[in-house]
Amino acid sequence: MAPLLRLYEAVPSAREKVAGLLYHISGKLAFAAYWFSQEWRAGDERLGALEAEQLAAWADNPFQSLALRLFAVRAAAHLETKAMVPVLVRLIGDRSEWPDLSVQAADTLSALRLARPLSPAIVRLLRLEQLWVPAVVAANWSADDDEGRAALESEMTNPRAEVRAAAFWIAAGVRDPALQPALEAGLGDGLVEVRMAAAWGLGELGQRSAVSVLEKHLSDPDDRVQTFVRGALAKLGVPVPAVALGS
Repeated sequence: MAPLLRLYEAVPSAREKVAGLLYHISGKLAFAAYWFSQEWRAGDERLGALEAEQLAAWADNPFQSLALRLFAVRAAAHLETKAMVPVLVRLIGDRSEWPDLSVQAADTLSALRLARPLSPAIVRLLRLEQLWVPAVVAANWSADDDEGRAALESEMTNPRAEVRAAAFWIAAGVRDPALQPALEAGLGDGLVEVRMAAAWGLGELGQRSAVSVLEKHLSDPDDRVQTFVRGALAKLGVPVPAVALGS
């Protein structure tokens, strides 16, 4: 890593290629373990010498290569510098930015422990259908965050199936009692995955008030949903007759 950083500084004509290599290495390896290992301490020292202002300038400059901008945003998390927060917030909310950059900015803000309360702009990143976003939303969930909850409930009615399903799985996993009505409504959704998530989430909440709603869906047309409904009822202490094989 240290030789690449030196090359980046010394040979301007090679910067775009070097930036791509930096991002590739930081993305494909276990970044923190790799970066801060004994063997790569020299690389750590070179990175530490970079001013936070330099990273912010790279990240915020639309004329820089995407690879360098992604590297700068990711590096900010591991340097634990908060100087880039205004840039990160802009990258998350600017819908004209590269989707990968917006998602990486949200991940970095989360790593800096500054993603609470959840910004609706972060929740809206679910529409980009990238794997990191549900993890960021779930990791920063707070039961007293009304704004974040409202944003998630909005995505739970998104007409796009993939976005709606992701929102329901998040709602199921965060175990927020205030999301019970939305989860109950999901049992009637036309998408099988949403109904599965809704049933599982109601079981995880452990609220007996959901029993009557779940029982109405024991005969769901999809056997996978039936399995999730039965599992939820079992968690709530409701005895459900065994299903005969082949039925």
